[in-house]
Amino acid sequence: MRRWFIIRAASIAVAAVAAAAFARLRILGIGALPIVIVHALRSSMLLALLTACTASPSQQPPPPLSLAEMKAQLLAVRNKTFRDPASIRDAQIGYPYNCTWYSADSCVCLVSNSKNGFGGYGGLTQDIGRVNRDGSVTIEPAENVDHCQPLTAWPEFNGR
Repeated sequence: MRRWFIIRAASIAVAAVAAAAFARLRILGIGALPIVIVHALRSSMLLALLTACTASPSQQPPPPLSLAEMKAQLLAVRNKTFRDPASIRDAQIGYPYNCTWYSADSCVCLVSNSKNGFGGYGGLTQDIGRVNRDGSVTIEPAENVDHCQPLTAWPEFNGR
């Protein structure tokens, strides 16, 4: 939304500058050429703005870990994260993606059913597994997992 606003404001500014240039050229007796100039200026300004909004290769986040790497990292912390890891069943996993907004490099969606503190199964829960930039791995409840589809079965994560 903010990027659109900046582009629109810049487009209006270019149009205003072009209109002023058009008025000056009209005084000089040149009438048809300025419309072409206005469109060329507007197009070049929008192109410059859109180019400036993209990240340079040095600012691009690293690619997410592979699915096999994420599985290995999450299996290593499963026993520390879940209350009763032996009770985990119906585990599913999504595909890794970049999640730099979490100060992490790679995230993956998890769905599983495990026993709660009262000893009963609480139903399927949705979690996010993160491999953070410092190398630590966390699994925590997910707020929104709409982007996690498709999920595939992950029997290796189930309890024994």
